[in-house]
Amino acid sequence: MKTFIFKYASALLITALISVTACNSPEKKVESAQENVNDAKQDLKEAQNKYSEEWQKFHDDARLRITENNNQIAEYRIKIKNEKQEARVKYEKRINELEAKNHDFEVKLDQYKDNGSSNWESFKREFNHDMDELGHAIKDVFTNNEK
Repeated sequence: MKTFIFKYASALLITALISVTACNSPEKKVESAQENVNDAKQDLKEAQNKYSEEWQKFHDDARLRITENNNQIAEYRIKIKNEKQEARVKYEKRINELEAKNHDFEVKLDQYKDNGSSNWESFKREFNHDMDELGHAIKDVFTNNEK
């Protein structure tokens, strides 16, 4: 009889331990999943903040470059007033083209919508390259490149 009670008690103890372990397991899984969700939310928030800071810096730098281009163009408009009529017409045409391109960059910057990381990197690279080209073209307005 003692053996029977001992076996029965042991079986009950093992069953109780399995039940307790089984009951805790889903709770622990839920807690673990919740922690993972919280970590993912935090990572997403940090990534969004980083992107937002990067976009703001890029936007401010681009605006500054556009403003500098506008200022340079305004200086050239004053400078060409002293040129002969033929040269003034040629320079005005070129300055107007550059001013239109600068305005196009301003519009492009304002209309940019985020479509993912790869599009952002591509936009940034292309925009910077094109702005550099425009900057060189503005500086070379009075350089005679005709051969």
